Amino acid sequence: MELKLTYDNNAFIVNDDGDSFAVESPLNLVNTSDVDDYDMFIMKSMRRDAAENSIYSVYFGNRRVGWIFPIQALVSTEHDYAENDNFCEYAYVAYHKLIQEYASQFLKNYDESFGNICSLEEVVEPLDMDKHILLICTDNLDESDKIGCIDKYRFGMYVNGYIIDDGSNFTKIDDYEPLKKRLTIHKLTDDICQMGPMLNIVNDIVPAAIGPYSSFMMMYQIIEVSIGKIFDVGFQRLLDNYNEGDDLYRLKENISNISNEKYRVRELFNGNFVKITSQHRSNLIKACENILGCNYKNDMAELLYEVRCQMVHRFYNYSKDNTEPLLFLNKSFMNVLYDILTSFVLHDNKSGNGTA
Repeated sequence: MELKLTYDNNAFIVNDDGDSFAVESPLNLVNTSDVDDYDMFIMKSMRRDAAENSIYSVYFGNRRVGWIFPIQALVSTEHDYAENDNFCEYAYVAYHKLIQEYASQFLKNYDESFGNICSLEEVVEPLDMDKHILLICTDNLDESDKIGCIDKYRFGMYVNGYIIDDGSNFTKIDDYEPLKKRLTIHKLTDDICQMGPMLNIVNDIVPAAIGPYSSFMMMYQIIEVSIGKIFDVGFQRLLDNYNEGDDLYRLKENISNISNEKYRVRELFNGNFVKITSQHRSNLIKACENILGCNYKNDMAELLYEVRCQMVHRFYNYSKDNTEPLLFLNKSFMNVLYDILTSFVLHDNKSGNGTA
C-alpha cells in the first residue's frame, strides 16, 4: 500500500489506491515542498510550566535551526504563534510527517461511515497529544552537525527539560531555568564526543538514573571519564617529552601526580580544560557544603571529590527522608556538567608537571 499526500485548501488529502480522506487543520499552514529537509523528533517534556503555549524557536548555539512545540499546538489557534508564518511552515511539515507515519495504522480501522474528513488527533490517536515535537531544518545546520547531529545536543535538551521519546525511563530534574521565546542548546565538544562511552553516559545512562543518589553517581561518571582522558593525554605527553638523562625522580613525581584521582579532578576544574560559569561554580560549592556540613576552602574540586567519597563510603549516614540537599546538589552538579561537556578541550593544556 502506497500512501499519497496532497495539500489543498488547508487540508491534507490522503489517498490509498483511490480511497481518500482529508485531514483538516485549524491553522493557516504555509505549504513547503521540502519536507525531506527537516528532521522531526517526538519529545517528552519534564517541565512543570509546559503548556499549549510552550512554543520556542530552537537555537544550536547562535544558529537558529527550528522549533519545539507541543503537538496540541498543531490543532489549536489559542496560542501566540497561530498566525506566525514561520511557525505555520513548520506546522505544515509536522502535519505531513505525522500523517505519513500514522495514516497506515489509521486506515486499518478506517470506515467510510466515519466520514471523509478527519482531525489530526484521530489520525495520530496512539500518540499522546501532550508530547512535543522538535523540528530541525537541516539546511540551517553547520556542516559538522549534519551527521549525528541530535546526539551532540540531547544532553542540552535534557538539562532544559526535554528528552527524546524512545520509550526509556527518565529522571526529572527538580526545576528548570525559565524559557522565554527561544531555547538555546549548546553542543558537546568534539573531544567529549570522542571519549568512548561518554555519549552513552550523557544521553542514556544519566537521564535514566532513578533516585537522587543514583543520579549523582551516574553523573559523576562524566567526571571519571573526563579525568581518565586527562590521564591518558598527560601520561603520553610525559613519555613524548622524556629524554635520556632527564631527572627520573621528577618524572616519577609527575606520573604520581596524574595517577592521583583528586589531582586530576583539580586539573579538570581549575586548569584550562573547561569553562564553568561563576554562578554554576558558586551554586555547586554551596550544595556540596550543605551535604558535608562545613566550609571547605571554597574549592569546588576539593568539595565535589569529598562528596563523592562520602557517597561511596558513608552513604548510610544520609537519611532517605531528607532528599532536599541531594536534589539541590544534583541540580547544581548538572549545570556544571553541562558547562564541562560543552567547553572541554584537550589542546593548550601544557604545564610544567607534564599534565595535559
